[in-house]
Amino acid sequence: AAAQVPAFRGVATKNASTMSESSSREKYDRQLRLWGERGQSALEHAHVCALGATVTICETLKNLVLPGIGSFTVVDHRKVSPADVGGNFFVSEEWVGQPLCRAVVEHLSELNETVSGAYIEEDPAVLVASGSDFLAPFDVVLVSQLPESVLLALDDMCQSRGIPLFYTRTLGLIGSLRCSLGNHWVLEAKPENDTEDLRIASPIPGVVDLAAAIDLDAMDDYAHAHVPWLLVLVKLLQAWKDAHQGRVPATRDEKDGFRAYVRDAARSPEEENFIEAAKNAFRAYAAVPIPSGIASIFAHPQCEALQSGTADVWVVARALREFVHAEGGGFLPVSGKLPDMSADTASFVSLQRVYHQKAEEDVNAVAARVGVLSSGIGQSPHAVPADLVRIMCKNAAYLSFTAYRSIRQELEDSSKVQEFSFFSSMPEQYAHIWYFVLRAVDRFYSERRVYPGAGDDRVGPDLQILRNYTNAVLGELGVAEMVSVTDEYLEEVCRYGGCELHTIASFMGGITAQEVIKSLTRQYTPMNNTFVYNGISSVSATFEA
Repeated sequence: AAAQVPAFRGVATKNASTMSESSSREKYDRQLRLWGERGQSALEHAHVCALGATVTICETLKNLVLPGIGSFTVVDHRKVSPADVGGNFFVSEEWVGQPLCRAVVEHLSELNETVSGAYIEEDPAVLVASGSDFLAPFDVVLVSQLPESVLLALDDMCQSRGIPLFYTRTLGLIGSLRCSLGNHWVLEAKPENDTEDLRIASPIPGVVDLAAAIDLDAMDDYAHAHVPWLLVLVKLLQAWKDAHQGRVPATRDEKDGFRAYVRDAARSPEEENFIEAAKNAFRAYAAVPIPSGIASIFAHPQCEALQSGTADVWVVARALREFVHAEGGGFLPVSGKLPDMSADTASFVSLQRVYHQKAEEDVNAVAARVGVLSSGIGQSPHAVPADLVRIMCKNAAYLSFTAYRSIRQELEDSSKVQEFSFFSSMPEQYAHIWYFVLRAVDRFYSERRVYPGAGDDRVGPDLQILRNYTNAVLGELGVAEMVSVTDEYLEEVCRYGGCELHTIASFMGGITAQEVIKSLTRQYTPMNNTFVYNGISSVSATFEA
């Protein structure tokens, strides 16, 4: 990591030890079950920049170092103070008077010997003012407690370089996170309720052949009770269509009738496969539309106008669109996934083999189209990685693309803020009210370079100043008539004096690290785009600002 930033002053690193592949798998076994080897590889090759060694950022880094982030660099110009020792687990008393960034890097690096840590003893604001070149080595930027003008400049730089920015902070019992991810793809959403595309209403040829080979009447009871419910439905649907002029059940009475037809085909009420078939009877007549997420991708201008330099994901998206209208016959590629079902091993394996084979055929068809499209924009037909094509085909139904609003857009266009402002009238159920309080605190800090209430006997005087800033912010956002920020909220903020309570910082560090991992792995769906946590009443809110 250090070799990538030779121009930085005061850089020191802790060399990472090497691990064998088997040792790595054993060490990270639990998380590999969440995001797989592809996700782990993305983490291990990532370099995180942390601007400011705040407690919240240190807790975020802890939750990135433990799962094996490749490397991290902490930028801060401050020295360790006794207050730091009391509030930050990653500094200790012997470090008082020494560089804070070096102290936290030393302590964080002890958590995982395979992670490389570095520090830059410099004011983050000064580094940002030097230009965007310092961002070149990094894949993610974490930031906390920066003046608004510096934050805007940093976000502009990250937007131009396509680097995700996470603005996370804790103020007493209140925490917030702002994700500025630019144009973000989710390639593996891993939804909790994954409805497999089994094509029962329009079965793939191999499944038709398997169903046709079944003679339910001639089977003995054991074999009858172990036919996969999917084949039961395909078989009985074909019989229904033969008796109804080739039509699938359409009316409510017909659908109820088909479900009863499936139940009546069972030889006993205990046949699990027929119970499963009846529960899934709707799949025999339900339409399988193209999901809205991938449909919006197909309609996106970047999917239409491919050119030299177009990102690989858009080339694959275009190939998927062409596949749907050609080889797919209106369907996305088969994922190859099957749900669990009551069946004997031989029957299930035969069915699984058919779906896997079809999924492979679809991947090859899309890959061929990717090659043609790549050649058409002056690239090698093999320019797009085969692994990317396979991932996008397998997860085509859940692909998503989001153009996140930048922080500058948030500050200059309050339309989104006005949409959620009404929630602020219910502070016991929602945390939205604190968004407006924190916006006022940001204004206070940006203009005075100190947090309200920081210093002796400043709570009273700063309360009125913060009230003025709050009124100004609400007026600028156009929500003064809808949002009422009473003095009790402002007094609470002034009481904190800018301090970070470790319990809240730890919670926010976990939330932030989770979103960073989603961003790096392109798995699961990151929040869009603001999270606020009220530790007083333990309520939170996620919304687009």
